[in-house]
Amino acid sequence: MRTEARGAAEYAVAGGRAAFGVEASLRTMPRLVLDSTQAKGLRFEFFGWTSVFAPCANIKALAFGPGVDYAEWLESARAGLVRRPSDEALLELMLKGPFGTGRCVGLWGGLRTIGQMR
Repeated sequence: MRTEARGAAEYAVAGGRAAFGVEASLRTMPRLVLDSTQAKGLRFEFFGWTSVFAPCANIKALAFGPGVDYAEWLESARAGLVRRPSDEALLELMLKGPFGTGRCVGLWGGLRTIGQMR
């Protein structure tokens, strides 16, 4: 497990600094989720981030919802990650996102609410 985690960290970091900018990281995360050579916990973590932010990544996705590519990635991720009922439960929980809405609107609304709490 340590070897896989170290490999993933080396993949994401070069020379003591992030090897990718935000856009490159967003493009890399879905591939890491599908990479069966990576630790399953790491893949689930990247799944959570990707499933929350990918549908919000551009205006088209915000307006019309995630496209076919996202649906295909989601199905591939489910097939690669889910082995037991507990895996399915974790995946479904992660799809709901940090505010339980599963949509970007809930995320932005939640951030507005947090900002107003000051």
